[in-house]
Amino acid sequence: MRAAVFHGAGDVRIETVAAPGDPGPGEVLIAPSMAAICGTDASEYAHGPHMIPLHTRHPGSGHVGPLVIGHEFVGRVEAVGDGVESVAVGDRVVSGAGVSCGDCAWCRAGRTNLCASYYTLGLSAPGGLAEQVISPASICVPVPVGVADEGAASVYTGTIAESLLDLVREREGAITADDLASYRAEWVEPAWVDFVGRRVATRAGLSGIPETLARVRATDDPHALLAALESDANGDGHTTNLCVVDADGNACVLTTSLGLGSGDWLPGLDVHLNSMLGEVDLVREPLLPGARMASMMAPTLAFDGAGLELAAGAAGGTRLRTALVTVLAAVLGEGEDLAAAIERPRFHPAGKLVNAEPGVDEAFLAELERAGRPVRRWPARHHYFGGVSGIGQARAAGDPRRSGAARVLTAPGSP
Repeated sequence: MRAAVFHGAGDVRIETVAAPGDPGPGEVLIAPSMAAICGTDASEYAHGPHMIPLHTRHPGSGHVGPLVIGHEFVGRVEAVGDGVESVAVGDRVVSGAGVSCGDCAWCRAGRTNLCASYYTLGLSAPGGLAEQVISPASICVPVPVGVADEGAASVYTGTIAESLLDLVREREGAITADDLASYRAEWVEPAWVDFVGRRVATRAGLSGIPETLARVRATDDPHALLAALESDANGDGHTTNLCVVDADGNACVLTTSLGLGSGDWLPGLDVHLNSMLGEVDLVREPLLPGARMASMMAPTLAFDGAGLELAAGAAGGTRLRTALVTVLAAVLGEGEDLAAAIERPRFHPAGKLVNAEPGVDEAFLAELERAGRPVRRWPARHHYFGGVSGIGQARAAGDPRRSGAARVLTAPGSP
């Protein structure tokens, strides 16, 4: 059969190799229809081998030498071994990559990647960039009928793209097949700002976070915070923020949004389209071909002299900036505990009107009213005021206003 075989850095060959043969007990033989090239594959190709056992036999798989790569693949089951009942011949399946014993303490605790017998298809045993591959049935998941074998490309050049373009044509919209096919993700350097003795990396543009942090004169003074937050923007959104930091201090802050949501669903696919092209809060100037739309999303990292101090982000449309700056000011400027800072009552200016949650300093609000500013006192804490999630040096916290939560994951037996 034909396969993509790793022979060393910069050396992957499409060549004829022996077919894997019949599956053993608990195994299935799969004919891959599509496989992805992961960042790990790219790393191995660029300067490997790091994980591929090219010169030393792998203790789990027993493999040594050139290897058929591909550890993210989908295909159709061609044969099943004894005892396999979860899938059948003809089923389309997605195979996992990690293979473990299933019996050790780590496996029973759900930490299969720590199993002493662990190995990975496509990295330490033959993988899916081939006409056939054998995989344990226990790591194969049947693919729903409505899901095509196209991977992420389906959104840009495949079945999902076709459904989207049909809807666009029906609504006399402007998006074309070329627009979808030419889309590429872009890496953008963060905006850096000095704030209460820290260096903060965040997103510029419509988020307004760098400019707002630069205007904050006193983190414990609500008048100073209100002055820094003043903006004539308004609006709403459906946004989610996720923060992750590992034991080595590597951090990722991810913010994603549907905006207000368009109310349009692709027929039969349960895919809800966003409303970004029609949101007045985002479209502040003519959209130019090839240019990216602006966004209020602002994943943020703050560094003290020792390194990463806080990873945070927020949801909330135009209140995103208010929520995030309020928490940053409390944690970095006042030394507030992260969870307490997130739960602290917030106020948000919308034009001259100041919206306030219960618990905001009443003397401050009364002073605003005496100065002629209307104040809306909300009866309870509300998701209107945004949702912040973050991870600090002492703890992680999510925002109860938007059902936020935090989890710390440790290995079994760790303190």
